[in-house]
Amino acid sequence: MFARRPGLLILILTSIVGAQRPIAHAEPPKSEVAADYLEALLRFEPWAESVWKDYPMIEGAGYFGDGASDGNGGIRGSSGIALAYAVLVREFPGSPARSRRLARVEAALRYASQTHSSGPADAVCVDGKKWGVHPGLDEHDAHGWQSPLWAGSMGFAAALLEKELSPRVIESCKRVVAAEADVLVKIPPASGWKRDSKCEENGWDSPITMLAASWMPNDPRAKEWLVAAKKYLANTYTVPDTSNDPLKAWVTTQTLFPSFALENHGYYHPMYQVDGANSMGEGYLMAATLNPAVAKELKPFAEHNVIPTWRVVEGTILDSGDMAFPSGLDWSLHAFEHSNYYSYLGTHFKEPPAQWAEQRLVKAILARQAVNGDGRIIGDSLKDGFYHEAVDARSFALSYLHHRLHGFPNDPGAPPKEHITRYDDIGLIVQRAKNAMFTISYGTRTLSLVYPLNGKTLGQQFITSPNNSSMIGRNRGGDKTTLKSFKKTPKGFRAELALNFAAGRKSTMIIQSVGDAIAYLEIPGEQYKVRNGDWYLMAIENHPFTGGRRTILSEGNAETIKERAGGSRTLSTLWVNIDNWLGFAASSAGTMRYEVAKEYNRNGAAEDSVIYRPKDSKAPRAVVILPGRNAAETAAVQKSFKSVGPSESPSFSAELPGGQRLIIGAKE
Repeated sequence: MFARRPGLLILILTSIVGAQRPIAHAEPPKSEVAADYLEALLRFEPWAESVWKDYPMIEGAGYFGDGASDGNGGIRGSSGIALAYAVLVREFPGSPARSRRLARVEAALRYASQTHSSGPADAVCVDGKKWGVHPGLDEHDAHGWQSPLWAGSMGFAAALLEKELSPRVIESCKRVVAAEADVLVKIPPASGWKRDSKCEENGWDSPITMLAASWMPNDPRAKEWLVAAKKYLANTYTVPDTSNDPLKAWVTTQTLFPSFALENHGYYHPMYQVDGANSMGEGYLMAATLNPAVAKELKPFAEHNVIPTWRVVEGTILDSGDMAFPSGLDWSLHAFEHSNYYSYLGTHFKEPPAQWAEQRLVKAILARQAVNGDGRIIGDSLKDGFYHEAVDARSFALSYLHHRLHGFPNDPGAPPKEHITRYDDIGLIVQRAKNAMFTISYGTRTLSLVYPLNGKTLGQQFITSPNNSSMIGRNRGGDKTTLKSFKKTPKGFRAELALNFAAGRKSTMIIQSVGDAIAYLEIPGEQYKVRNGDWYLMAIENHPFTGGRRTILSEGNAETIKERAGGSRTLSTLWVNIDNWLGFAASSAGTMRYEVAKEYNRNGAAEDSVIYRPKDSKAPRAVVILPGRNAAETAAVQKSFKSVGPSESPSFSAELPGGQRLIIGAKE
């Protein structure tokens, strides 16, 4: 369905509904990235139609999703898809599906605008309630907590099609936008950076004020909306030191750690770190599309601290265009809703790594849609995943509009540079080497991950899953991890951690990177006690998106493991390699085990597990991880392991591929 065709100066796509004839694009995208976003939206449309519902309680109204007054599956999801449809209406004026798309947008906007708190009293959502702000709202009232975000999607969709929609619907949408913006004029931006950053909230409060000021510039309140927009933009990404900040007079909050890293949901969370710029860029896109003069005035505010914050995110970009999740993830894996973040960074700021990553990300989006077969992105990997699908469709629409705004640039971009960075304020170490990325989280959450780079297939690019137990986790409330020492070396680093977990993991963990491999040495303390003695090494993605199978190689054995087959494999040797692509070699007697998921066991994915159980749970033990290496190389590393230190100062050595000798020990 919707097969790619060579040649992008004239993009020909087949209509989804109605007469099946070629449809010429009004102004063909001049870049493959932009064309891919349109294709993703077209693939998504049939599934969106399957979740459409007419709403007889309001004449001419309807909604996508569940229509509720709260939650992500109600107004937020429906308005997000309405924005995606608005893009299709504009970009395919000759399509037989155009009238239906336009009718869907109008009905969804009528439903959202009438059921808003500022609308008629008798117009309510399917759950009998209103949504959004109300006249008595103050900063302590949670009723309108997220409604500016929802209203922004609704309002921008209306503004894009203003000349083609019912004047009454446009008037109603403007009323909602003004009501939401009016409240934000009175409420100061929130401050908070530890565990629960207010970056996201301040960010999503800015587009509605930018939309109001640019869409209704002659309204008597427009100047107040403009000031509120500047206020929220300036306080989306904020740090304590404002001495060199050109907007310091506007800054009244702190939302980030001094390093520009962000904590949300209790730990370092890159998805929420990008949300700030997502919203800032979205608001600027609205203003630049509707009123360039207003956009010009807001430009320095929409750019505030975006680049220094991007420098943190940039360091976690993988070759797939996805991000590493050094402290884990509680959103859906591979949701790809950060596409418009890359679009903003790549088109507006001309950031080469963002351009490079976006080109890869949009191919992964199309690949995941192809696997699902019905236009969904997340698919069956998340139960009741409507709102994730809607968020994605909205993001793809915004990404396309970013590219259109800048004339469809064709910049090739460039990959992120190799680096070793330590963020001590957030408790994070990240290394991007030539063939791998290594991350260590030692802040509010303890976790270490290894990501192979340069993968050619989806199975290679998406092999490591950010399970919270990986390598040195899982810590819970009351547990403590302390970084005792950190030192950069010619090819990597050496870090020593003290683990003090209430569940019994009390030990010294030494981690040593040598560029293309990384070793972990654990020295149990006197009170060390771990259930079953297991050392959880890594979670491996294994589901349809990653190829539907993994090949597990050990000494004299190669077994293909079908995704979600369930069961456990105990291996006879102290090494295992996954797909000739990711190797694990253990130093001491014990067993390796590969456990297979029997269902989707995390949002967006199914993850298998690699587990090592040392024979002596009290003895020092080491594991070397070899990203991008095959089974023979993994076996050779394991066979070369030697204990080279006395019991009071344990050390191990191993011969790495290429002849490099690794020595990891209690002493440097």
